[in-house]
Amino acid sequence: MPIGLPRVSAGGPDPDRILLFGSDVFMGRGVLSHDLALPGQLARAVSAITGRGIDVQLHTRPTMLVSEAIHATDEVNLERYDAILISIGLTDAMAATRPAEWKQRLAELLAKLDSGITSSSHVFFLKRPTASDVPLFKSRFGRELAQTFSAFDEETDAVLGSREWASGLRLPVYRHTEPERFHTPAAFAAYASTIAPELAKQLDTYFTSGAPQSPAIVSETRRQASVDGLGILDTAREERFDRIVARTRSMFGTKYAAFNLIDHDRRWTKASIGSDSVESPRTSEFCNTTIHHRGAFVVGNASEDSHFAQNPLVAGDPHIRFYAGYPIEAPDGERVGSLCVYDPAPRQVTPFEEIGLRELALLIEKELWLPRG
Repeated sequence: MPIGLPRVSAGGPDPDRILLFGSDVFMGRGVLSHDLALPGQLARAVSAITGRGIDVQLHTRPTMLVSEAIHATDEVNLERYDAILISIGLTDAMAATRPAEWKQRLAELLAKLDSGITSSSHVFFLKRPTASDVPLFKSRFGRELAQTFSAFDEETDAVLGSREWASGLRLPVYRHTEPERFHTPAAFAAYASTIAPELAKQLDTYFTSGAPQSPAIVSETRRQASVDGLGILDTAREERFDRIVARTRSMFGTKYAAFNLIDHDRRWTKASIGSDSVESPRTSEFCNTTIHHRGAFVVGNASEDSHFAQNPLVAGDPHIRFYAGYPIEAPDGERVGSLCVYDPAPRQVTPFEEIGLRELALLIEKELWLPRG
């Protein structure tokens, strides 16, 4: 089983967000890394098609009945995602859930999803391969499972109906060359190659149409709770964050770089280079604007920007002209702060630098998400 954070990213600008929700193939049985399992294989396959970055998040359990999936959606901020892939059914088949009950519960799950996702999100239900040469289906019990899956598929198609925001995708049959293993990286790559084209098509459709994206912050109360939950406010500097901030400044060649948290009405700095300022009013901070963006926030020349020209950080010390920041997220997805660089001299950001800033912000998030012993 994979170990580590339930998250994988693929490099690139304008990252799309994908949620893998459920059980079965998402669990990654057979490999020790989510990067080698379906999340990593899918992130790279979709990014190769779209040319954009991909963030894949998992919300899984070893077993999940469709009735449990309905309640499990309450644990996820569905608005964050551009696409949601759902894999359930094996546990229900093993538990002999009746097709009629499956249909009823699936309809309830769809209703929950419909009320939680944005208009620019698409839901995919993954269907298991039902080919007769799948080893699982050769035994008597396996044939009964195959019949159950077939009945589930019929009911799933009926429930999905004509909904434009939801569709089904069937996983391919993969013949293992290593029969002693449950899954291999090659198997997950095969699954990803089947899913990626249709997934990328939907993501491209919403991206190119300029469809409205989910708001960066839905509840300030919930966001502040995530800041508090990190447990690092007003703590001493740490080398793990200092190192990333130093790399960020080096990449941009700016005078200043920082990892800031937005806490209540203040900006508080966990790591910085070039400035001794620890906190300041939130209202004047560029980072306060950054957390309201899904991706990089860049100001080439603040003195010529109507929103920032009169800002005290522009009119006075440190006389900011150039600023580039990327939002930092807590494990629950709330935007808690930013990784930023700024300088008294105006300049622009190259696509390579924007991608690099995202990669460094992801390193900050990894440090925040990892449990500390």
